[in-house]
Amino acid sequence: MPDSYPSLDNIVVTPSLQQSQATRIEEYGWQPLHTLPKFTNCVEAPVVNSADYTEFFVPDNVFGGRETAINWVKDIAKQHFFVLVNYRVQAGGNGYKGITWLACQRRGQNTPTKVPSEKVRRGSKKCGCKFMIKIVEEPIDIWNVVVVCGTHNHVISDNLHGNALAGRPTEEELKEMREMAEINIRPMHIRGKLASSPDNYTSMKQVYNIVQKFKKEGMEGRTVVQEFFKKCKEKHYFIEYRSDLDTNKITDIFFANSDSIRLLKAFPYVMLLDSTYATNK
Repeated sequence: MPDSYPSLDNIVVTPSLQQSQATRIEEYGWQPLHTLPKFTNCVEAPVVNSADYTEFFVPDNVFGGRETAINWVKDIAKQHFFVLVNYRVQAGGNGYKGITWLACQRRGQNTPTKVPSEKVRRGSKKCGCKFMIKIVEEPIDIWNVVVVCGTHNHVISDNLHGNALAGRPTEEELKEMREMAEINIRPMHIRGKLASSPDNYTSMKQVYNIVQKFKKEGMEGRTVVQEFFKKCKEKHYFIEYRSDLDTNKITDIFFANSDSIRLLKAFPYVMLLDSTYATNK
């Protein structure tokens, strides 16, 4: 090994090399990188005026309840591959009509953080969409659907897969997912069960997050190690551990099934080790 390496300052680019590089750039029509402009702000996407969806939100009759009307409007929106959210609610009473405004999920503008960071860049799907429908209460508890604005200013997707709001499970689906998670069914199989319904748009990521939420709720504030010791105690496992006296951190854990302990006592001179190692890289 040499004692020292040559400095980069000693490397000299010959004129012939510079000339060959310039010839190559001119030959392919490339422009030197240091001459290209540096853009600090991206160009905003042009405003898109979509089709008018007013004709699809004209019901044949009025509704007998607020929730019934809201569910009907949201179902029609999903059939056309966009999602509506509750934007504003006026309870009604004392001479005022009950009104519920439903707006496109992309209504409004992104609110910047108080302390902007260059490292964290969060995008927003909100683009100021004006699409809005209101559910108006008529006399004698009758609700009617009125379209305030029936057009969007953004492109409508051809499906709802991957949409976080459309993929939110219902109460019945959450109950079914909890029951499957309690018997240790894998998330991919839970997703397959949900996908059997044509109206379900729950993504795999959402299933993982919900199953993880169920696990945290079952731990009841315990740490992972505490939950591990609790499970071993419930299953009557033999468990021993060693910890560091200075830091009180666990260094070694040994646990065994009660049946394995019984077999070891019956055959103390025979021990079978079945070790599997990762051989494929």
